[in-house]
Amino acid sequence: MVDDVTNLMINMYEIEKLGMDFMGYGFQKRSELSYHHLLTPTKMGGKKTMENGAILVRDTAHDYIHLVQRVNRAIFDKITREIIEEKNKGKIDIENIRRINELLEEFEFKYADESQKDGSFLIKEKYKIRILTQKF
Repeated sequence: MVDDVTNLMINMYEIEKLGMDFMGYGFQKRSELSYHHLLTPTKMGGKKTMENGAILVRDTAHDYIHLVQRVNRAIFDKITREIIEEKNKGKIDIENIRRINELLEEFEFKYADESQKDGSFLIKEKYKIRILTQKF
């Protein structure tokens, strides 16, 4: 279930109308969207407010940004700055989405052959499917 703050942000940034989240990931249903603590994480006392968050697709963008955070803090920080810039503009902006896509492609190139303890690849195939990587 999507909470009030998440619903308000989905409407405010017209995420359903655009069909993508703050990182350029597409989705089919509103229930796929989740709130991401952008500035101050929960473990550091971050509140679930419009100012502190961004809306991401739970199973792709949200999981992926936390993986990027764990593996390469510099790329994570750059992506976070792009999302903050979108929030400052008051809209999801294609130029920011392009830069986020480039940063994710850099991450994917750098860690393409990395695997996890269980032998699976670090980067799941579903993480690579974004609005700008789809062939129309």
